[in-house]
Amino acid sequence: MLTLYHCPGTRSGSAVWLLEELAVPYELEIVPVGVRGDPPESYRAIHPHKKVPAIVHDGVAVTERAAIFAYLCDAFPAAGLAPPIGSPRRGPYLSWLVYNDAVIDPVLAAKFMGWDYDKRGVSFGAFEDMVSKVETTLTATPYLTGAPAGSTSRSGCRRRSPRHRRSPAFSTAPPDARRRGERSRKHAHDPHHQPEPGPKGQGACGGDNRRGAEPREVRAR
Repeated sequence: MLTLYHCPGTRSGSAVWLLEELAVPYELEIVPVGVRGDPPESYRAIHPHKKVPAIVHDGVAVTERAAIFAYLCDAFPAAGLAPPIGSPRRGPYLSWLVYNDAVIDPVLAAKFMGWDYDKRGVSFGAFEDMVSKVETTLTATPYLTGAPAGSTSRSGCRRRSPRHRRSPAFSTAPPDARRRGERSRKHAHDPHHQPEPGPKGQGACGGDNRRGAEPREVRAR
């Protein structure tokens, strides 16, 4: 049995996406975090900081996104989302998986929040160094893991960013993605705007359990 602990509108949405890509049955437990509320103390038995995402698979709890993603892709290899052990792309795949959470995520948060800090005093370093690493990699190959161009492998981890159009390492987003981004920016500060519904079976944040049972909420007790 596989259960995902998730809060819509948070980083745990990427775990919902992964489970849908893996096409495996799972149960979804909604955990109120941040402005949505406070998880019950009993949830600490699953995640000591009461954060999301977390999974419990056959009685074993796994936390932290990179660990969850590596675990799930290895547990369900038929989907072909991760290079197998022994593949020359296995090392880059694991490196980028952890780099995303350990460097890209916090450095983007610091940039967005306008933090002024000495990069020598933090583990994630500077925004410019992160961009340089991504640019250097994607200038040499269109895939982070080094998969050949035109590969049909789903684990090549190709990434694009419309925010760095002047760099040769980044290409523009497709028109439909640009339109969605423009709509999001237009309504970002409109308190009366109602987000468009996601695809059938999903909420506005794109998330909720089309493959598993109806989502349940983890309530404070």
